[in-house]
Amino acid sequence: MDRTSIGFFCFTAGSLFSPLWAQAPATPPTPPTPSAFERQMEAAARQRTASQTQTSPAPEGSFFSSGWIGPAMLQPLAPSCPQMPAAESEPLVTQSAKLYQLNPELLRALIRQESDFRPCAVSEKGAMGLMQLMPGTVQALKTADPFDPAQNIDSGARYLRQMLDRFGSDVKLALAAYNAGPEKLEGPKPSVPDIPETRDYVDRIMKALNGQPAEVPKDSGSVR
Repeated sequence: MDRTSIGFFCFTAGSLFSPLWAQAPATPPTPPTPSAFERQMEAAARQRTASQTQTSPAPEGSFFSSGWIGPAMLQPLAPSCPQMPAAESEPLVTQSAKLYQLNPELLRALIRQESDFRPCAVSEKGAMGLMQLMPGTVQALKTADPFDPAQNIDSGARYLRQMLDRFGSDVKLALAAYNAGPEKLEGPKPSVPDIPETRDYVDRIMKALNGQPAEVPKDSGSVR
């Protein structure tokens, strides 16, 4: 074997049996970026867990008769909580509006005012989800999961329907009752309470409704 052949053989053998560590490492695949809806549901799950944790019962034999921290102590809406895409919220709004004979635009305006379409929103007073259901309302309506968009919108629309029925279909009084509580309107002549937040709340939603009626007759496509 001449020198040329020997050199070629050594080069070939060295190439074949080069250690694996000398080869370029493979680039790991880039994980897919979560969609806005997936991030929104993750945030809602975190709030749900926090709600369940903070309202857990006190240990047996404890000095305290109730849970350590109530829903009113939950943190307010976090900037990381994304808005629910319209493609996801609109079918739920339409369904609940039809079920409870409400103008869909009324529900949209109320949700926009309450949470800006953020399903994991929690207020300083403990109101939860898209339509900001208070713990007492959640319990009264038997809402299993107030952070679930479908359940929250259904419960909020049902509660608004109850307020409309209670106050003779007066949408301003119904909205004021939704915001401040119906007990604030009780009396021989119910009226929007003199609470700046409530008055502003009612004005904003009425402006968004833009003169449209709040209710829709059963089995009708038109509003009254």
